[in-house]
Amino acid sequence: MQPRWLIAQLEEFSFLSQSQSALSDEVRKVLGLTESHGAEHTNRLDNDVHRFTALYEQLMDEQRDRWDSHERRYQQTVRTLDERDQELTQAQSELEETKNHQDFWQNQLTRARNWKSRARTRLDSAERELRSAEQRTLSAEQDYRSAKANYDYASSQTIRVYVGKDSRGNAQYEYRPNPATAERHAMNAAHGRLQTAREEERRAKSEYKAARNEYKEACDQVNGSMSAVSDMEVATKHSYSALSSAEDAKTNTLNAKYSLDEERRILEQMDDTLKSIESCVNSQQNCQRELHQHNSMALTTLRNNEQIQEDLVYEIYKIRYALENKANLLAAFDAPVFLG
Repeated sequence: MQPRWLIAQLEEFSFLSQSQSALSDEVRKVLGLTESHGAEHTNRLDNDVHRFTALYEQLMDEQRDRWDSHERRYQQTVRTLDERDQELTQAQSELEETKNHQDFWQNQLTRARNWKSRARTRLDSAERELRSAEQRTLSAEQDYRSAKANYDYASSQTIRVYVGKDSRGNAQYEYRPNPATAERHAMNAAHGRLQTAREEERRAKSEYKAARNEYKEACDQVNGSMSAVSDMEVATKHSYSALSSAEDAKTNTLNAKYSLDEERRILEQMDDTLKSIESCVNSQQNCQRELHQHNSMALTTLRNNEQIQEDLVYEIYKIRYALENKANLLAAFDAPVFLG
């Protein structure tokens, strides 16, 4: 084989080794870019996962706060609703009691008015009887005074009384005080009628006083009953107003509870949504861990490939150096020899 041909072959191999070296450099650049892109992608994913996880934790904290606030307001509303039920029951009971009192005093007013009417009739009758008794007393007093005047006048007179005959046979008379027996009987009878009239007048006055007192009591009873009925009418209106207020308060509390029930339903839906978000977060974190594992494995592979490329570059360098030496030796061997 000719040395020139060998030198050409060696130079070709040297050129190929230079191309291989350039290719190895390109591979090393590609491996570096791959590592850089992988790190950039991993960092972006880490940032995204971190932001998403932070957002999820913020949503969970806000959701817990909403649940805490909801439970406090719900429990307070339930307690308030129990209180409103008690207030409504009490208002209904008070209204029923007030209406019973109103019926009682209305009945008392009717009875008092009937009593007043009877007392008025009694008083009118007693008044007429008293006037009649007073008139009878005046008439009896006049009769008694007249009878007494007649008696006094008659008793002040003398009468001639036959006492017998004297010795000559003449009738003898004496003048004596007039016993006024008839006048005295008439006076005593007039006095008896006067006492009776006075007793009847006393009884009539007593009856009139009793009738007047009864009528006053009946009037007081009517006035008191009317006042009580008026008070009960006001109390009944207040009871109806209190019942209406209790019903409105219970309705408002029920509406608040319905709103809280709707809020609870929405919170439960939000819990379901947050569970889906939690699944996404867990999936991202799993992907993140897997990516880190793959990146770690890829990095190890890249490091191995870099080491292989470095070893290959070194071997290519040694080969090029050996080929160049061989080519130089062959060139020297093929050079013409000049003899002196």
